[in-house]
Amino acid sequence: MVDATQDALAAELAQLIRARHPSRLEELDLVLLGELAASRGRSITELVLTAIDEIPDGRTRQAARDLVPLPFTGRIAPTLTDRRTVAARSFGQSGNYFRSGPADRSRPSTETRVLAALAEALRTDSEYGGTPPSLVVDGPTPTLSSGEDEEVVARGSPLRLDRGAGGVAALVVGVLAVLMAVVVGASQWRRQAPSPAGEGSTDCRIELGSGNGQLEAGFRGALGKAGARVGCATDGVERFDGVAHQAVDDAQDDVEWVALRRDDGAFLAVPQPAWERFILVAEAGTGLAGLGQPSGWVPLEGRAELRLDGGYTLASEAAHGRYYLVRPEIAELWVERIDDLGAPFSSASLPNRQDFAGGYVEVGIGEPRVVLTTAADAEKALPAKEERSEVMVAQPSGVTWWIDDRDRRWWVPGDDVLACLGGSASIVADDVPGFAIARLERGGTADCSLVDG
Repeated sequence: MVDATQDALAAELAQLIRARHPSRLEELDLVLLGELAASRGRSITELVLTAIDEIPDGRTRQAARDLVPLPFTGRIAPTLTDRRTVAARSFGQSGNYFRSGPADRSRPSTETRVLAALAEALRTDSEYGGTPPSLVVDGPTPTLSSGEDEEVVARGSPLRLDRGAGGVAALVVGVLAVLMAVVVGASQWRRQAPSPAGEGSTDCRIELGSGNGQLEAGFRGALGKAGARVGCATDGVERFDGVAHQAVDDAQDDVEWVALRRDDGAFLAVPQPAWERFILVAEAGTGLAGLGQPSGWVPLEGRAELRLDGGYTLASEAAHGRYYLVRPEIAELWVERIDDLGAPFSSASLPNRQDFAGGYVEVGIGEPRVVLTTAADAEKALPAKEERSEVMVAQPSGVTWWIDDRDRRWWVPGDDVLACLGGSASIVADDVPGFAIARLERGGTADCSLVDG
């Protein structure tokens, strides 16, 4: 096989990780994987799982196991968002960073590199003439955290397993590390009956609070106050910038919440898109001194706001929609003119302007200035109606939207969804202002089913 074939394999693997049900495999266009599996007398599942075991780097190998939904162990595999969050932990990253990579696109995302490693392992399958890769167990020396609500983590020491006496000793250390990980994992990953608030949730994978009663009680209270119908925790308790947090799915809707405990002990809960946007903004950090921690999330008429200690606000038109940053110097004027401006539709990263549903705010010399726009202004800024059916448009900041055949807009949350919707070739305009986007009817968050029928 040549490199072009490896790239094609990686593209098919990108399709594969979006599957949530065994029958979904039959609908995917897995030509190369199907041919490889048939030529080797295996199923696609067996082929991919064998290749994962041959990835030489331990962190990458574990991330691939967490990311690929095979084998399907139940009726529905965990969502891709869940799997990304777990896979990202091998590299100490957030799920969003794992999926998207650095904001400046200076290098491929970690997910892209994991899929490339898996494609390479499929190419060099040792059973069919390739060179067997060396087995490496990566990660820090196993340690147990004694913190009140810290998640216990154990991984093998970095070593290479070679032949000979040294190799035997290394093998023993590696086996002990694996056994420790299994024991620790068993204490964190366990089935539980659904809570009364989690109607219909019968396959909870991790306890809310990860076994800490005080943390669980605080998380449940915050989730209830936010209006979440608590289902299953989808990951263990993690920390970011002093905040303990845990992702939880909604028992009735296909959305996810994040329960938080600040470093001052206060609990709150926020929609998962708001938390992911906060992490991205905090990690970027450019010119955002005093951003602070989340201090409250409030659903309001026509918008939802995640307020931060430093006077910044992350706001969206919908609780689980796309969130944008509003700077303190704009926030006061925005609140005063909220009936005219509505929710934000671009972040404050543009140097002289921020778009809102009803217009924009100019920032420059002197006081910020509100400019209101009309439906005619919006229509003029959009591609012609006959040209914007089942295509994508993008804002100057790169935020991308799929427009369906009913002229509804769907926010494209990442490169994987963008690729399955046709990639950059399907973007018919890349300079559409946020106030124009806002005039289209909101459809929701895009996924590959929009083109899969």
